[in-house]
Amino acid sequence: MSRNFDGLDDLINCGSLAILNNISSLSVLLWARPEAAGDFTVPRFIDKHNLTDNVGWSVVFDDAAGERRLRFFCQFAGGLLNVVAAGTPNFAYNEQFHYAVTWNGGTSANGVSLYKNGGLLTNAPSSSNGSGVRTSDTANALVIGNE
Repeated sequence: MSRNFDGLDDLINCGSLAILNNISSLSVLLWARPEAAGDFTVPRFIDKHNLTDNVGWSVVFDDAAGERRLRFFCQFAGGLLNVVAAGTPNFAYNEQFHYAVTWNGGTSANGVSLYKNGGLLTNAPSSSNGSGVRTSDTANALVIGNE
C-alpha cells in the first residue's frame, strides 16, 4: 500500500487488535521519501507508543538536532531501550530509501538492527539498553505516520 502523507491527514490508525499487543519481537520494513521535517522534530514511521503515559515502542526519524537519523525505542519499567543509527545523516530529504528495523524483543541495544537500502547501519554510541519488565502497549493503537 502506498500513501502520500501530505500534512492534512497524515496517519493510519490500525487500532489495538490483540494480535498486535505486546508482540515479543518485530520486523518493520518500509519505503520512505521524507520531504521535510514539517511540524515534527521526531516524525514517526510506525509505533505503538503513547506519549501520555510513555509506554510502547516506536520507529522514527530523529531530526531533533538536524542529524536525520533512524531510531527505534521501546519503554521498559526500568529504562528506555533506545537505538539510534550512527552517522549523520541516515536520510536526505526528497530522496526515497528502503528502511528495515528488526528487534529480538530483549532489553539489549544489540538485539536491534537498523538497515538502509539493505545495508546494516551501525548503532550509535548514544544507544542504550532497556531494563526491567517491558511496559504493556495493550491500550495503544498501532499508528503509521504522525497525528
